Amino acid sequence: RKRFETFHQLGTNIVDYGCVQKFGYPNSISSAASAANNCGTIRSGHYFRRVVQLSAIYFKLRRDLKSTNVIYAVGFDSAIIVRIALLLSKYSPVFLFEIHDIRQLMMREDLLGGLLRWVERWVMQRVNVLIPTSDSYITGYYHKKIGVRDFETLTLENKRWPQDICRENINPPENMPLRIGYFGSLRCTAAWAAITSIASSSNGTIEFYIRGIPEG
Repeated sequence: RKRFETFHQLGTNIVDYGCVQKFGYPNSISSAASAANNCGTIRSGHYFRRVVQLSAIYFKLRRDLKSTNVIYAVGFDSAIIVRIALLLSKYSPVFLFEIHDIRQLMMREDLLGGLLRWVERWVMQRVNVLIPTSDSYITGYYHKKIGVRDFETLTLENKRWPQDICRENINPPENMPLRIGYFGSLRCTAAWAAITSIASSSNGTIEFYIRGIPEG
């Protein structure tokens, strides 16, 4: 949502499409409800169902291609619909694909995993700019696992490695304890282990405020 709000502030004319995402706790619906072309409500994690629901906007997207300069798809499922909409189209808008996570399903070495990677390879043949949240997605997954390289990249890094942090510029907090908010879908066991270790070893100087729903 913040990405599109920024585009609006810059004076960009945007037509947005999306599903309303309902998480696992009651009365929780994401801000995707503001999408101009809403294709229904889905629960978090139901990826195949989301592709089916997103397909409802196919004809609207095809209709809008004539007046579209850039398509910004967030998530693999959205990118699939965009790729299908661009088939046999005489219009060629710039295709940006933002990907936040490489799901374990995509890494499987069975028939399903291979099929999903084939689909993503097909999608990437049309992508102009890949926008991942880690450079490792590019080298470790798209280059090595998918086998595609012909695209530009813009990394929106959402994590920092310890060696990349200049500790000299970090001032101690003025108020104690230091409270850290941790929100969203909680599915990473390594993150849970790190949070537990940091909190238990801080002697009460660091607290975590956690709100979300466990997954996996």
